Amino acid sequence: MIPIDKLECVVRFDAGQGTGSAFTLEVDNKQYLITARHLVGETKNPTEIRLWLFDRWHEIEVKLVGTGTDQFPPESDFAVFACQERITTFSQTATRGSFYLSQDVYFLGYPYNNMTDGLWSPNLAFPLVKKAIVSGVMKTSIKPGLLVLDGHNNPGFSGGPVLAQSPEDQQIRVIGIVSGYKTDLMPIDGKDELWVEVNAGIIYATPMAQILDAIEINPIGHPIEAGWIGPLQGLLGEPRIEHNVGQVDP
Repeated sequence: MIPIDKLECVVRFDAGQGTGSAFTLEVDNKQYLITARHLVGETKNPTEIRLWLFDRWHEIEVKLVGTGTDQFPPESDFAVFACQERITTFSQTATRGSFYLSQDVYFLGYPYNNMTDGLWSPNLAFPLVKKAIVSGVMKTSIKPGLLVLDGHNNPGFSGGPVLAQSPEDQQIRVIGIVSGYKTDLMPIDGKDELWVEVNAGIIYATPMAQILDAIEINPIGHPIEAGWIGPLQGLLGEPRIEHNVGQVDP
């Protein structure tokens, strides 16, 4: 099961290149916003993005911390931002590679702009949850390579986190960012002259080591103050909302 605090960290994201997913990450007591680079658009270094919070879009001022490359396969498809205020009550934590080959993982996001009603937390909506396994790590020109999952991805999951239970302490942490999926061609009605592109069931994800390296070089995230209890307090003028942390069955 995925704890509710992990669900709250994932938000709908828009930077002008179509909507996708993003999530907040805590590193050294600072919060960062993480998404896939291909969602950022032509600007590559936006100073403002939009997040879906409290049932509407909000414009958020950001500073770029670091990004990956434009190569394909998506060897390094990530963008890290620092926001002017803390975005979510909770934040994901990451691991550089604490998982096993064939281990069950979950990926979270907003496929086709669909979301789960926030029954467990007032005024919030949550991402959809899907399951996969770790197929391997593909060797690329950028270390530690490309995380490959066996599962069925959909448009809109891009930028969302891949979560795995750590073998060492059983804690759930982010191991990668959903980037895309491989497609294949299949003949229609057995006719070789008619083909359709289909989802091949191979998911590409950028490993978190690349993101953590970018943050280490430019650690400008928003400080996480003690006692803060509500998302976007002050920035959006929303009242403080306390959240109960529990678990839900995805």
